[in-house]
Amino acid sequence: MKKVIRLLVLTTLLLFVIQTAAFAGVGPGGFANIPWGTGRVQAEQIMLQQGFVFRSEYKDSNGFVSLYYNGRMLDVAGDLKIMLLNDSFCRGEFLLLTDDGGAAEEPAFWKFNTAIRAKYGSPDGFNRNAEGGMAQWYKLTAPDTSDAVNINLYFTKMKPPTLSNCTVEYINRGLEQRLALKTNNGL
Repeated sequence: MKKVIRLLVLTTLLLFVIQTAAFAGVGPGGFANIPWGTGRVQAEQIMLQQGFVFRSEYKDSNGFVSLYYNGRMLDVAGDLKIMLLNDSFCRGEFLLLTDDGGAAEEPAFWKFNTAIRAKYGSPDGFNRNAEGGMAQWYKLTAPDTSDAVNINLYFTKMKPPTLSNCTVEYINRGLEQRLALKTNNGL
């Protein structure tokens, strides 16, 4: 009887794992035309070729190197940040920030929302209210890998002179975890 119960439990778990994998959609292979895992030199060349202008860089205490650029995505002007860990691209963010009370941010949010939905389907989480909105895709995997990829899109409306924002963030969680292990020598 114990063997039958174990077999039923294992079968149920296996079906759950298969269904979970089946619900994960194929996500982005990178961000801002930079493939996941790209090294810094090549990422800088890609940004330059697209017309982005380098502004600054910052290295945090966790080993991430953030490179900041000005440029356009979907014909929206803003700031773009690419993050590297162990010289490998694993996270990107585009930010539109103004003191216009959300007049530019809300249309940008809907423009990005429409483009992302067209590529990856409906978000797994969505919320909109008077102060802003957010859409999250977290059941995605990077192409040709099992890496979990998240896309976060949100905007916040604030009365001037406070800054309103619209942010698009792509994170390759699986690659980030592997790179962090590499940093810690696997410990």
